[in-house]
Amino acid sequence: MTFYADSLGFLGSPGKGVDVRTDDPFALNLVHCTSVPPWIDTMEGCLAAHKKFRNQVEQEFCQLQVIVEKSDIEELPSHKIGVVFGMQHTPKDVDVKALRAAGIRIIAPCYEKVNQLGGGWRYPTISLARKGIRFVYDCAEHGMIIDLSHVGDTTAEDILEYAKLKALDVPIIASHGGCFEQYAHDRNLPDHVLSEIAEGGGVVGICTMTFLLHKTDNSAIPFLQHLEHALEVCGEDGVCIGSDASYISRDPAQAEKEFYELRDKLDPDGAYRSRYPDHPPGLNGADRMKTIAKVLDGHPAAQKVLGENLLNFFLKAL
Repeated sequence: MTFYADSLGFLGSPGKGVDVRTDDPFALNLVHCTSVPPWIDTMEGCLAAHKKFRNQVEQEFCQLQVIVEKSDIEELPSHKIGVVFGMQHTPKDVDVKALRAAGIRIIAPCYEKVNQLGGGWRYPTISLARKGIRFVYDCAEHGMIIDLSHVGDTTAEDILEYAKLKALDVPIIASHGGCFEQYAHDRNLPDHVLSEIAEGGGVVGICTMTFLLHKTDNSAIPFLQHLEHALEVCGEDGVCIGSDASYISRDPAQAEKEFYELRDKLDPDGAYRSRYPDHPPGLNGADRMKTIAKVLDGHPAAQKVLGENLLNFFLKAL
């Protein structure tokens, strides 16, 4: 039986909490979810938002199970979806120890702009700051996974180099995105960063959001091209699915409306070059994993990409 895992998925409309219905028959066993919207910029606000999200997962949805350590995955019942909590940004007063204690296991040092740690993807030449170095140490000390998905190239390079130079035991991933050499969008990471992640035992999640994969093409072809390129760069053990999309069934018109509402909030100046990505619907629908499985039918790395690689990464990193 195929094990399906997504290194960045949503169990509701992005930014609006959890909304999984027991009658949603999608294929998913394990998912990393953002539990705090990226516009909350204080520790107090982040912890409050995370607590609300975690309470939803634990109390309102019997088919979900919180994952905070390796044993939780090893004991995960086959009928439940394991949920690993993460953040795609850091608040101004980030306290890695407190986030870890709250159950968050994955964190991105930057979202898009320059902050106290370094540069986000809009600023690819900004270096890791002094506080960023302290952040890397804190993540290593407290067992936090660093996510480079939204990080600028230079800051990402610095984090990887510093962790290697100091022999820090800090797991590093790029949970969702594409390959810059396939599509030159600053949100996508270059080959040398992707290969360093994989060489360090991390995984690279390829997203299904078509505007990050090609300038105009909304078909499945760009997804396959990025996936194949990532496999060449990272090896068949270093690539997974990081869809950056929702696992709930929604009316198409409502889904498109929510997409543009969120775009107005997160991308008011259009730097993302975002467009509604649900074409074809299967790549970004609730049952996308089965769609991707059909696309990858017969591919030698299919089982690894669909779930085994991310499962193995979490079994090592948590």
